[in-house]
This record gives sequence, structure tokens and C-alpha cells, in this order.
Amino acid sequence: MNETNQSNNEEITLKELILKLKEYWAEIIRSWWIIGLFCIVGVLGFTYNHSTHIPIYQAELRFVVEGQSSGGGGLSSLLGSFGIKKGGKVNPYKIIEVGKSTSMLLKTLFHKLPSNINVANTILQEYDLTQVWSKTNPDFENFRFGNSLNTSESRVERSAIKKLRARVWGSENVDPMTSLKLNDETGIYTLSSETISEELSLAITNNLYDEIKLFFEEEVFQNQKQLADILAIKSDSIRSLNESKVRQIAKFEDSNRGMVSNEIMATKKILSQESMALTTAYAELMKNKEMTDVNLKDMQPLFMAIDTPFNPIDPSKSSLLKSFIQGLMIGTFLAVVFILFKKIYTDAMSN
Repeated sequence: MNETNQSNNEEITLKELILKLKEYWAEIIRSWWIIGLFCIVGVLGFTYNHSTHIPIYQAELRFVVEGQSSGGGGLSSLLGSFGIKKGGKVNPYKIIEVGKSTSMLLKTLFHKLPSNINVANTILQEYDLTQVWSKTNPDFENFRFGNSLNTSESRVERSAIKKLRARVWGSENVDPMTSLKLNDETGIYTLSSETISEELSLAITNNLYDEIKLFFEEEVFQNQKQLADILAIKSDSIRSLNESKVRQIAKFEDSNRGMVSNEIMATKKILSQESMALTTAYAELMKNKEMTDVNLKDMQPLFMAIDTPFNPIDPSKSSLLKSFIQGLMIGTFLAVVFILFKKIYTDAMSN
């Protein structure tokens, strides 16, 4: 008996659900004019966005970073101090953090474009940033950067750099111009810039990549390179000095041929000992020099661009038909939500 009542209750619930859905559908049909109104507003909004669309140029560069032979022991510790893991691979997160650093940004911003204007001033000009900034700070009116940055003297330039950094890499209220991402599965980095200027997008992407590459391949290992150069100079010097000693011994033997005395033998012995010491020192220096060269090559990462941007870049486009369809879909969806909410509210209040 209980099972029969439970079955009847379920049938009644299902029946009520179907009737309620029919009621909601009838309400939607009756409110067709609301749907039409929302659709008109949606189409007008998306059409306006289409008419005011500003073409965006995206310059994308993809690259990989590979280490060379792996090291061990003390070498691994030295590699770790530069963010390079055992096995010769560069720490990917360090590359991203360095790439987004203010130091890399400054070097990129003060590269000159073919128009002989640096990247920083081109951004200010293309986006009318000084006009926007001057509304809250009159110091930015007609502001322009010089050929090089001197943040130690100019408070305005320091403030402008902070604002440009937020503009380039994005902030809470501003979409980024530039992004640097890593695909963990493939190990491929993607560096891309999206601006309203083709020349600007290419300049930011290519110059930033060059600065990141220079930093990790050259600047990080500057001390090791200087050490290798010093060892090379010192070894050349000792070799020349040893050759001079060998010539002195030969000349001494030629000038004292057939003569034997303690003084002569002592002089010859001193020259021979000096030559032997120089030979030993030269061998040790050459060994250290070769080890330094091997370690340096072992530590240095290798940046390889696998997909570089070049002009012409196709700008982003806005389709009128697509905008019209999007307006209809969004308008219809919002209208249905409004009608259903209105129906539920009315029913709840009437009960």
C-alpha cells in the first residue's frame, strides 16, 4: 500500500514539473516583445563594438632553452646558484621571472624603432598615455622619455616607468600588452605582444627576447668569462717567459762550450730550475683554463628561437555578421532569464 502511494506521489510531482515547464514556456511566448527588446539592445551594442573596433597586431615568438653536458659535485652547486638545475637545464621559472623584471623591461623600452623613436615614447604616443596621466598629475603633460633612462634624477620618469610596467605586463584594471608563458609538457616558451601598432608589437617581442637571451647566455657568466680570459693571458705570459729562459740556457751553453766550472754549472742549474718551474706553472694554468672553459660551456644555456614574428602581421578583425549573431544570442539569453525570474518572483509573491 505504501509503495502505491509513493508511486502516486512521484507521478504527481512529475506531472507538476511538466505543467510548470509548460507554464514557463507560455510565459516566455507571451513576453515575446521583451525578448525582441533585449535582442535589439544586444545587436545595437555588439554592432557599436564592431564599428569602433581597433585592429590589434599580435607578434608571437616561440623558443626553447637547452643546457649542454651535465655536471656534478661542486659544479652542480655552482649551477644551482644561477638557477640551473643538475643536468644542465635552466630553471624555467627563473627565466619567466627575469623576463618580467623591471631590468629587462627598461632595456627593452629604450631600444629604438626604425622611426628613430624608442619603444617607451612610441607606447606613450600610440596610446595617448600622457594625456590620460596628466588628468591626475599635471607633470605628465607633454612628457617624453630621453634617449636613455636616468631614474636617479627624475621622479617623473620613475613614476612613468611604473605606469608603463603596469601597461606592458598588465594590472588589475589593465589587460597586458605582453605575455611570457611556458608549456610544461613541451618545454616551449611563448613570448607575445599585442598592441595597436605592428611595429611596436614586433619591437617589444624581439627586443625582449634578445635581452633575456643575452642575460642568461652572457651576463650571468661574465665573472667566469673574465676568469677564463685572465687565465689565458697569464698562461701566454708564462709561456713567453719560459721560452725566454730556454733561449737563455741555449745561449749560455753556446757561449761557455767546453768550459767547466762550479760558477758556470750553478748558473746553468738556476736557469734550468727556473725553466722547470715555469713549465710546471704553465701546465697548471693550462689545466685550470681548460677546466674553466669546460665548466663555462657546461653551465651556459642555449636559447633557440623556433618561431619568430615578422611583418606583415595580420591585424585582428571584427565581423559584422558575427557581432549581429552574438547580439541576438546574448539578448535572447538575458531576456529569458529576466522573464523566468519575473515569473518566479510574481508566483512567490502571489502565494
